[in-house]
Amino acid sequence: MDSVTKDVWNKMLFYCLYELFGVLKTWRKVRTTSESFCRHNVDKGTVAAAAPIAELQIAEPKTYSTLVFDPAVETSLTFAKRRASSVHPEIKRAVEDLRARGHLLPVLMKY
Repeated sequence: MDSVTKDVWNKMLFYCLYELFGVLKTWRKVRTTSESFCRHNVDKGTVAAAAPIAELQIAEPKTYSTLVFDPAVETSLTFAKRRASSVHPEIKRAVEDLRARGHLLPVLMKY
């Protein structure tokens, strides 16, 4: 993967995570996911598809930094599915705990 493609991917991922954090901040105020998605003009499916990546970044930043994504080989959805299926039990417990305390959106990815 050349540096331009990697740079574009990093910008897209940053924008996606930025939107998710905005939705999370709004959700804490209004306490309904549909209202927070509406205010940010984001589809629930998009949030659900990107949530595993954002959850890993919040729960385990060190593990998140080791992830390898090649946009020439896979899409962001397959990357998120791969990340969700390969999570360790302790990270999964940490994510569920953060979700229960209201630090993460109550959105689950359906496969």
